[in-house]
Amino acid sequence: GADAARSGNFDAGVELAGAARAVTGVHVAAALADGDRQAANILDLFCANVAVGLANLVMVLDPARIVIAGGVCEIGEPLRAGIDAALIDATLGAAHRPKVEVVLAVLGSRAGAIGASLLAAEIDATG
Repeated sequence: GADAARSGNFDAGVELAGAARAVTGVHVAAALADGDRQAANILDLFCANVAVGLANLVMVLDPARIVIAGGVCEIGEPLRAGIDAALIDATLGAAHRPKVEVVLAVLGSRAGAIGASLLAAEIDATG
């Protein structure tokens, strides 16, 4: 989003953030919720780039499901659907593989913090 804002391709983001350098994913999500076409283009590019990385993992690890977690999953279904569609295009031989399910983490942006807390508790309990 910030790159698009700095290049003049995300007016709503600049308006929401106050400056191009201050634009974050939160501003992209807000503009997307308002139907902003530039935000949709930014999300499409983001999903395509994420899908390229995930496609490499799919081809090596052959997972049945990929869980998207962290702050980015606050975007919700548009993010999940975008990554899902782009993953099919990015995965070599996708037509000959079982479809990989792309889901959003139930815990959303709290997933990392909760996981770290559980790990710390486990380490503490086992010494």
